[in-house]
Amino acid sequence: MRRRPQKARGSTVVRRVLEVTLEELARVGVARLSLPRVAELAAINKTSLYRRWPTKEALVAAALGLAVPVESELPDHGDVESDLADLACRLASFIASPPGMGVVRTVFADGDTPLARQLGAAMRSGPPQRTPRLVLERSIARGELREDTDLDLLLHTIAGAVLHRIFVERRAADRPWARRLVALLIAGSRKRRSRG
Repeated sequence: MRRRPQKARGSTVVRRVLEVTLEELARVGVARLSLPRVAELAAINKTSLYRRWPTKEALVAAALGLAVPVESELPDHGDVESDLADLACRLASFIASPPGMGVVRTVFADGDTPLARQLGAAMRSGPPQRTPRLVLERSIARGELREDTDLDLLLHTIAGAVLHRIFVERRAADRPWARRLVALLIAGSRKRRSRG
């Protein structure tokens, strides 16, 4: 009987632990998150968990990092409106999931704790923040958006609108809504074609 490669098993275990952590964050928040409970739910030895993530901060930071899409997962339809509408819909779908609720609770609901503030700052300033920017950087390279477009403001406005739609309006952030939002937001950032 062939054994599965150790690395594949290891990456599967890591992902399971981080997903359980996000689900527990959604359920109990940062302050009440228990590493032994995470180990139990992920069906791994506590020693193994502490060896890889010696502190709660390290585990939560890794779990939040799992929530950030990698470049290969980002939409690339060849036009900025479709790309951003897709990004907004994916964000809405993630926020509605148990892991997404864990992120929302950690960054917003538990934002008054030192740990949550530290993690929120790390998410804003760390390299993963650049990943969604790639969608807009591609649009600038294609000549769709002006070079001086405030990419962070545009992305933050989309994220804020999605959160408002889901948590305040209690309505679905579906594709027709996302396309209307994107069309409104990028109207002032489009690169104007020269006449003649």
